[in-house]
Amino acid sequence: MFQHEAVKHLTALYNFALSLAKDEGDAADLVQETYLRALRFRHRFQPGTNLRAWMFKILRNAFIDSYWRRSREPAMEEAVSEQGSATLVEREGVEGVGSESIDRLVRMDLHEALEQVPDQFRTAILLSDVEGLSVEEIAEIMDCPPNTVKTRLFRGRRLLRGHLKDYGN
Repeated sequence: MFQHEAVKHLTALYNFALSLAKDEGDAADLVQETYLRALRFRHRFQPGTNLRAWMFKILRNAFIDSYWRRSREPAMEEAVSEQGSATLVEREGVEGVGSESIDRLVRMDLHEALEQVPDQFRTAILLSDVEGLSVEEIAEIMDCPPNTVKTRLFRGRRLLRGHLKDYGN
């Protein structure tokens, strides 16, 4: 029963992990670690409470653990291929930019704008506006008071609006 309910949140957890880790492989590892921890500690889950919020909190804690673990490891240089650094227009040519490509460009701009928002604000925005969690659930996940979540949402959205100001004109 627990495993069946937990699997329902796989996509939402992966999307959140991807927004934190910024790498598909790392996001997949985070989700796997989240499910392992959830299964290992399922006896601590209180039936009748929000399983989704509980799993988001586990994922966030797993991300923090991996971040600190990696910060203690020696830095490794990553090679970036020219294809990966080319823009969509450069890869597809001007003729290849249709409505799907425009939508992709808008999503890329939104993603880049979100990346410029500090982590604490970005996390609150993603949990609220993308995942639809309540302020109380986000407060539990982020280990802070609900008023702090409200402040982070307000400030984060204001910062995001500033990065996307060209879309309003």
